[in-house]
Amino acid sequence: MTKHKTRGLMLAGAATLLLSTFAGAQSSAAPAVNPPRIDRVDQRFLTSIARRTIAARLAGEATHDVSYVPPALSGIECQVVVTLREAGYARGVGTSLERPIVDAVQEAAIVALSSARSGGSDDFPSLDDIRIEMAALGPIVPFPGPDKWTVPGALAGFLEPGIDGVRLFLDGEGRWFTPGEMISRGLSLDDALRLLGKEISLDSRVLHESKLSKFRTLHWWEVDEAGHVATLHRGMSLVSSEAVTSARLKAAIDELAAYIAYRQRPDGAFTCVYDPTIDLYATEDDAAMQAGASWALTARAASDGDRATVEAAEKALAALAARAVKLPPAENAAIVPAPDGNQRAAITAQACLALCAAPGQASAGPVLERLLHGLLWLQQPDGRFLSVFPPTVTPDVPDRAAGQILLALARAYERRPQARLIEAIDQAFAHYRKRFAETGSPAMAPWHTQAYAIAARLSKRRDYAEFVFQMSDQVCAHQLTPDNSPWPELHGAISAPGLEPGASTAAFVEGLAEAATLAKQLGDEDRYQRYRAACRAGARFILQLQFKPEECYYVRSPKDTVGGIRSTPLIPRVPLDNCQHALLALMKVRPLLFDDQP
Repeated sequence: MTKHKTRGLMLAGAATLLLSTFAGAQSSAAPAVNPPRIDRVDQRFLTSIARRTIAARLAGEATHDVSYVPPALSGIECQVVVTLREAGYARGVGTSLERPIVDAVQEAAIVALSSARSGGSDDFPSLDDIRIEMAALGPIVPFPGPDKWTVPGALAGFLEPGIDGVRLFLDGEGRWFTPGEMISRGLSLDDALRLLGKEISLDSRVLHESKLSKFRTLHWWEVDEAGHVATLHRGMSLVSSEAVTSARLKAAIDELAAYIAYRQRPDGAFTCVYDPTIDLYATEDDAAMQAGASWALTARAASDGDRATVEAAEKALAALAARAVKLPPAENAAIVPAPDGNQRAAITAQACLALCAAPGQASAGPVLERLLHGLLWLQQPDGRFLSVFPPTVTPDVPDRAAGQILLALARAYERRPQARLIEAIDQAFAHYRKRFAETGSPAMAPWHTQAYAIAARLSKRRDYAEFVFQMSDQVCAHQLTPDNSPWPELHGAISAPGLEPGASTAAFVEGLAEAATLAKQLGDEDRYQRYRAACRAGARFILQLQFKPEECYYVRSPKDTVGGIRSTPLIPRVPLDNCQHALLALMKVRPLLFDDQP
């Protein structure tokens, strides 16, 4: 795993140059929102114009003369942003005034070159090492009012994160962020507005007097030396529903397993969070992520893993088992502790799931039994489970922790039936079924669905199955589809209240896959088909979130990024649990969708 020091022109500094040309009168009209339509062939043509323009300037020649303009481009006038990137770093950024598209591209390219050479002519790298990123801007749409945009909630429905760029205008000065720039810097909308506010006024008290506008862009970049381009949607290349094939899922599964193994340290543990926007790994050791990554790798190794995956899984299990310590209040019980002293049950539960996924390893049996005894010790007389072990007193997310414990017990019962395990699952049932009926807690669905689907399948309990279907029906109702979302890149995501579309969708898909299998077993064809379709859509969204080489316009270290799962379309960070759940989900979905898979 490589590390890089920041070099070249920082994007924040380039933004000042870029945004300074955007000052102008605030339009009182409400023009169309969408940017110009330019197909990929013409995007490539415009990129070549930018490259030839820069090459001519570097050679000291006159501006490249464009003798032919494709008919589809002849009527387009807009502003253009050109960013010159070297290994992910922004070396220069330029913007044009609103001009005919070819003129705008040339102007922006010349400004970008000037920006890149601001440190001296010798500071510019070889043009062969530069990849060109471009954005064609749509019309400026002012915030409609009548309230100030700074009033809490005023921007709801006005700005679409990742789609809309933002501009602030005050006292003759304007500053903006394009959506692609916000994503490349890992900026939330609030972060972007805060930074823009500092640019236009040092006095935060007058920020409410600034004028807010939005705009949309057509965003693409040059992905290779041959000049091929990728069109980006929220910084991603669009994955179609037709791309969910057995071969594509197999490739994604293999990439995820290899990526998790790549993140493994020599001691068998893993690096937990990587941020490609700054090319840094977090130093914190999250014990729950460690256990979860071990579980996912072990499950893959047990099903169809290659030699590298098997070896990585064995190292991870050995490291995990070595961390187990005695739970003092209980006899013959153990937990997997956290380095920070926050003894969450989720850590031990996922450690049990990892050990359950490797039934052939007899040495795991004694450790697993002690850890299961520790989980059972957490159950209270009313059936609920505590979410932490002593001495920790601050609870973890109770609904999620309980579901993780129940899933661990269910998998352990499936591995080796023991009365104490199914009795604990049954004792918890009434409490959590009532809690879901009262709260509809989204945190319950991924884990409790899996646990009680397994329990229903093994015990033939119809009430367990009805609970599973109740939760799964709610999850399906929260899935984004063409009927309730205009954004194809988000289709398949689970967007529950308080939960934005992101990597958490994979955990919901894990539950839906178990529910589909149960529905088929019980002859509920309608639910089986609905859950199966929801799994297909969810798998598409997981593939959408997986980093691909053609999306790495700002990425400095592709080997630390490609194959991983971004947190959301707008947040590029790659916590390891994103990859864990994506791997487990796709491993469940592939045989569900394709009959040729075991």
